[in-house]
Amino acid sequence: MSVAALVVMAGLWPFARAPEPAAATVADIGATLTAPNAAPPPADPAAAADAYAAFLDSPAAADPGMRLTALRRLADLRLESAEAALMEGASPDADLAEAIRLYRELLGDSALGGADAGWRDHWRYQLARAEAMAGRDAEAEAVLESLVAARPASSLAPEAWFRIGEMRFMARDWMAAEQAYLETLALEPAGPFAEQSRYKLGWALFKQSLHEQSFTPFAAVIGDRLDTTDLEELDRAGRELVDDSFRAMAIGFSALDGAAAVDRWLDGRDAPDPDWAWRVYERLGAMYVEQQRWTDAAAAYSAWAARAPLDDMAPVLQAQAIDALSAGGFMGEALAAMEVFAASFSRHRAWWQGRDPAAHESVAERLKLSLDTLAAHHHAAFQAGEGSAAVAADWYRRWLEEFPAAVEAPERHFLLAELHYGAGALTEAAEAYWAVAYGYGEHPGAAEAGYAAVVARRDIAASAAAADSGVAAETATVDMSVADTSAAVVEAALAFSDTFAADSRAPQVELEAAERLMTLGELEAARSASARVLARESVDAAIRSAALLVSAHSAFDLGAFALAEADYAAWEAERAVAIEPGARPDDAAAQLAATVRERLAASIYRQGQAAAESGELAAAVGHFQRIAAAAPSSPVAATGQYDAAALLFSAAEWSAAAAAYESFIGGWPEHALAAAAQVSRAAALVELGDAERAAPALAAVSRLAGESEDVRRAALWQSAELYAEAGDSARADQALRDYLERFPTPWDAALEARHRLAESADMRADHAARTRWLESIVTAHEQAGELATARSRTLAAAATLELAMPVVERFTGYALDLPLEKTVPEKAARMRAAVDSLGAAADYGVAEVTTEAAFRMAEIYRGMASALLDSPPPPDLDEDTLEQYVMLLEEQAFPFEEDAIAIHEANAARARDGLYDRWVIASFETLAELVPARWNRKETGEHVVELLR
Repeated sequence: MSVAALVVMAGLWPFARAPEPAAATVADIGATLTAPNAAPPPADPAAAADAYAAFLDSPAAADPGMRLTALRRLADLRLESAEAALMEGASPDADLAEAIRLYRELLGDSALGGADAGWRDHWRYQLARAEAMAGRDAEAEAVLESLVAARPASSLAPEAWFRIGEMRFMARDWMAAEQAYLETLALEPAGPFAEQSRYKLGWALFKQSLHEQSFTPFAAVIGDRLDTTDLEELDRAGRELVDDSFRAMAIGFSALDGAAAVDRWLDGRDAPDPDWAWRVYERLGAMYVEQQRWTDAAAAYSAWAARAPLDDMAPVLQAQAIDALSAGGFMGEALAAMEVFAASFSRHRAWWQGRDPAAHESVAERLKLSLDTLAAHHHAAFQAGEGSAAVAADWYRRWLEEFPAAVEAPERHFLLAELHYGAGALTEAAEAYWAVAYGYGEHPGAAEAGYAAVVARRDIAASAAAADSGVAAETATVDMSVADTSAAVVEAALAFSDTFAADSRAPQVELEAAERLMTLGELEAARSASARVLARESVDAAIRSAALLVSAHSAFDLGAFALAEADYAAWEAERAVAIEPGARPDDAAAQLAATVRERLAASIYRQGQAAAESGELAAAVGHFQRIAAAAPSSPVAATGQYDAAALLFSAAEWSAAAAAYESFIGGWPEHALAAAAQVSRAAALVELGDAERAAPALAAVSRLAGESEDVRRAALWQSAELYAEAGDSARADQALRDYLERFPTPWDAALEARHRLAESADMRADHAARTRWLESIVTAHEQAGELATARSRTLAAAATLELAMPVVERFTGYALDLPLEKTVPEKAARMRAAVDSLGAAADYGVAEVTTEAAFRMAEIYRGMASALLDSPPPPDLDEDTLEQYVMLLEEQAFPFEEDAIAIHEANAARARDGLYDRWVIASFETLAELVPARWNRKETGEHVVELLR
């Protein structure tokens, strides 16, 4: 047998040796020996053994008593030496052989047969030990059997039976071992070998598959240890003993029908369940876990929770059931186990009554975990389209009811809100988000929840708006008005801004609140909300721009036009900075910019209106005029400039009004009011007395297609007058010519234009032009027909008279010369032409023209007479012939003189009708020269009348 095997065998004997019946030492023996000069025996065992061996070889060993003592001591020393050799790894064979021989000698020596029975029990016990150490178990067992057979009541019998049981157990003779252990326990139920005997008895029964019988000894072992001491307080050996007993029982119950067998076993006992009963279920479950029998493990764990639901360990084992199912992948069963846990160990249930929550935090945590898992599972199932949102929501609510103050409560509440949101339960989602954001104080997820509350309420508002417009919303409908839902968004947005002002989303949320408030007509509040955005040192340019617009629009609608202007101007300034050089905005951006410019212009314009209504002329004009600088492309800029001019005009500020109108016309020449502006400008210049500028202004008015013909005609006429007044005759004439070309009617005005043109031509000595205009006057009158007037006759008469003057001059300028037969007819023809021309003027019946025509006609006749009388006589006439010639001329001239006198007299006679102009006077003067004494010759008169026809 190997040394290792011997060590193992020796280990079966936990006690070094059997107790000796009486003490005996070498000193005791020495007291009976006569050994002079003998040295005292050495102190070490080997030396002592050698001393005892030497003694036995000496004559003194002949004494029976002393021999017995020496043999006994030597045998024990040899056994001790063998045991020491085993421990040191040396060979014990020689010592063991010697010890066995000596013990057998002691037992078989007839000389020692009379030794005390106690010593014989001791020698058998030691012999059995030695045989066992030598590896001869059968011999050892036989020796022990002889001991118990010889002396059943020996003090060594309990241990002997125990050693017999151990040897039989090692030999796998389970029934024999069972019997030996029972004998041990029968002799000493509470002795030093009782615990090991019960333990091994249980195993012996177990090995025979007598599981139900094995539970009793195993339970006894466990109970002896745990009825007074907790498992954790046991020493290592004790804990291993108990653990092994539990394991054996677990195997046994597993071999039966598991947890149900445990229930039956406990029910069959005549005592209440021991405090450690839960461990049986726990060890059974643990064994199943080792075997990966997950559902069996869960059943074992759960059985205790069902059996003792109020026990401290009930939630622990139910939790282990959950873990086993989860480990095995039985998630459906695990979830069901969690539901049981949640129902059984809710903090509102009986298990917690009388218990200190602080002492059972692990149970609370497990409850929390179960509720977490159930909520998460059903939430995920809903998201996958395989579960109910209501079920998931119920688990979240239960979690929150159980742990309202837990650090995780905000997060779980947020998940509940997310669930509601995903299910389209927007109202519930919004309420839950709100509670998370503002119902738990500061926590990491508060801002996210606050923003989510804004989003949820925003969706509610969108749903309400869709319903209001008859459009089906994708989200759940809500029974609230559009205004109420929008106001709710504002509330959430402002709460977010108040609480999470530093959040990066706060500016956008503040902007949304401002925009919605503006839509709701809460304009002051809208400005206040937008002011939050604008007060921030750093904010996205797009958000700031939008906030400026909200502020501006709200101020505009409130009538705070100065504030609106400032905001619109700020928007434009920031936009200008933001646009990269050369960049071209898209259509939407361009449209927005155009809209802002219009509102900016309108803001300034409305300030002008307010100032005008208050009578603040200068302020109003200033506002109206500065629109062009602020928004030059806006139509309002034109309107403002026009209104500024109109205000100045109405205030008789002619110079400023004219300048304002001029600015308007220059800036907006195609404006619908441009024509009116030209008219008003011209009027202002007229009022100002600035003919030089008024004239072209009126000329411009005359070309305005939108004005009435009367206005245009009057403007052009006045333009001509003002050109003339300014001394610009050329332009005055041109204006009159334009007038005639564009406004040939009414003809009387046109006739007057011709007259003025004729006058102008006369003033500049343009005789040809004057002649043309005089002829035009005559033609116009002749063509007037029934439209002719006294004025036209007068002008036509005067023109005809003047046109006759060159004909008269042709007559007067032609002198008679020889031969008279040739020059007299020419002179007569010219006279007739002159008389006809003057007669045509006289035919108009215009007094002042008629008198002049008559006077000049008379002078023509007089001139003809004089020409005849003054003509040169033919050459070479003698005196008589000459005299006759002269008399003949006088006779020819006389009728002409008579006609001249008659015409002058007829002209002078007009004085009787009240006509006494210079030509009548001239006729009187001529008559006084020609006819000193008045007379009347009928024939002449008749001739004149005929001639005048």
